[in-house]
Amino acid sequence: MFDDRPGQEAATGQQGGSEQSADIDSPPPPPGIPVCVPDHAYEDLQKRADAFQRDLTLARRVQATFVPRGRDFPLRDELVFAGHYEAMADVGGDLYDIARVGKNAYGMIMADASGHGMATALITALVKLAFRDALHWGARTDEICSSVNATLFELLGDGERYVTAFVAIVNLETGTLEYTNAGHHPALLVRGGRAKRLTGDGGFFGIFRDPSFGRGTVALEPGDLVVLFTDGIIESRGFDGEEFGLDRFLSAVLEHAVLPPAELVRAVVERMGAFTMGAPPHDDRSLLCAAFRGRAEPLRRDGLDTGERAACPPCPETEPRSRDEDPERTLLFMQAVGLTAKGDRKAALRAWEEYLDLYPEDSRALNNAGVLLYRMGRIVDASSRLRRALIASPGDRRILRNLALVSSGEGGI
Repeated sequence: MFDDRPGQEAATGQQGGSEQSADIDSPPPPPGIPVCVPDHAYEDLQKRADAFQRDLTLARRVQATFVPRGRDFPLRDELVFAGHYEAMADVGGDLYDIARVGKNAYGMIMADASGHGMATALITALVKLAFRDALHWGARTDEICSSVNATLFELLGDGERYVTAFVAIVNLETGTLEYTNAGHHPALLVRGGRAKRLTGDGGFFGIFRDPSFGRGTVALEPGDLVVLFTDGIIESRGFDGEEFGLDRFLSAVLEHAVLPPAELVRAVVERMGAFTMGAPPHDDRSLLCAAFRGRAEPLRRDGLDTGERAACPPCPETEPRSRDEDPERTLLFMQAVGLTAKGDRKAALRAWEEYLDLYPEDSRALNNAGVLLYRMGRIVDASSRLRRALIASPGDRRILRNLALVSSGEGGI
């Protein structure tokens, strides 16, 4: 060992005619001189990095199943959905979700968890599960928020992390929108070329044990548009640091409000991108639009169509759900089941797709088609069908299990 810096003596040398040793702290190496690191240390670091990347990849794939996109959205003539989700990093802290309530109502949530990274992504997953667990026919949005907060407070009550959210329920039979704002940006109600902010009082999730949540209602009219978003949209910045801002966002929404929701979302995102000129996002970006087209016919109350969903039998499902089901529908279902049992996968897939063209929200058929696609090696398509099945039948354990297996790349379904 040596030190060639001017004015420094070697660590060992002659002093008073005899050899002496000096115990000194080793100085850091001069700039430009490489540090020798043992090979096994590099190997250990590489193994840790590879393991972290695998965990991150799995987390990203799992989170992707929690945010509905494209064909995952419910298909209704009375209510049309579209959304955009963009994580700042591999996994994000934003979440939006849509869940059917009974037959003729839909619950929506837009949430933003503080922080970034895998821990924050896990929190968004908990928010989704708590939201769906609290959502049922007759539930009020303020009650839903109280339930979600109670769940998160037990886990996040240290005050270091929190979640803001906007929760809404659209009742297609009454044509009303009920909503609660939990410390989030107010949603927008667009009507006749003007936008109204749906403000409300409510605390964050996960900070206080029993915060108060307000509740508002709006009578919807055909042509109304409900827009939910996170701060990553309006706080998007260009390279000069200037924010896109609420005014520009409102202008883009109003300018394209007459378009179908999917085209509206695309136009707004393109406007934002043109403003930022490709600058990397500083936060997650989420946008959800729901276009109200008109009211739905009330449910029959004679027991033939109650909206109740039985638990799925082992996958694939091979029995009609009800003897009162339309005979033609039952026949089509059983034909698809028969082709699946014979092992003719291509013919079976065609049969399931034809069935879904007629009954696009049948969770049984979506689940069965997803399993069949998985067995054919079409993982992306399988995941899409299973996500749609989960939206149609929230909390179904069979579908959740199949989706988890497909997302993790494991076998067994």
